[in-house]
Amino acid sequence: MQFRNFLRVATPLIIAVVALTAVFVAAISEKSASAESDETVYYLLTDHLGSVDVVLDEEGNVVERRDYLPYGSARAEVKGPAAPVEIFKIGSDLAVENGGKNASVQIHNDVYATELWTYHYNGGQGAPGGTIKMLAADGTVYGPWSVDVRNTYYWVATVNQNIPAGSYTIIDSDPGTWSQNGDTQEQGMTWMMGIE
Repeated sequence: MQFRNFLRVATPLIIAVVALTAVFVAAISEKSASAESDETVYYLLTDHLGSVDVVLDEEGNVVERRDYLPYGSARAEVKGPAAPVEIFKIGSDLAVENGGKNASVQIHNDVYATELWTYHYNGGQGAPGGTIKMLAADGTVYGPWSVDVRNTYYWVATVNQNIPAGSYTIIDSDPGTWSQNGDTQEQGMTWMMGIE
């Protein structure tokens, strides 16, 4: 008889405890799942000293750019999405020949250069990758940067560096295969992508 009274009282309590446990487990699982979907992945690009220069989101968009003075003082910090744009371009759609000469370009504003391209059609053969560098009017050398060859003809140097406004000479390590034509006044075809 005592056992029956015990079951009569205990059974609803046991059912209530099990039901509440199930509700709490479901709520915790739902909260955990929503927290995981809110996570964002960021990639940090650093300079040669390990200071963060650029923060990219998981799609490769620039979220933040930083520049530092000697001894770590912040020179500039830019937040927000910014897509690279064409900074300069020397090129045309006409037939090309080899033998591009160093290209003279003007950068009108300080930029964060992301890529520097040169074109090496070379009679449809392309050319093995080399290097590209920039020489400022004051003698400062930027690069040389090793290139990745894209679609056989395009040399692409990943720059990811602040470049001040000014006059520059673009120097390609293989001028013999660097494409040029009359529209470029025999200068090698080149263009820069970056963030202004």
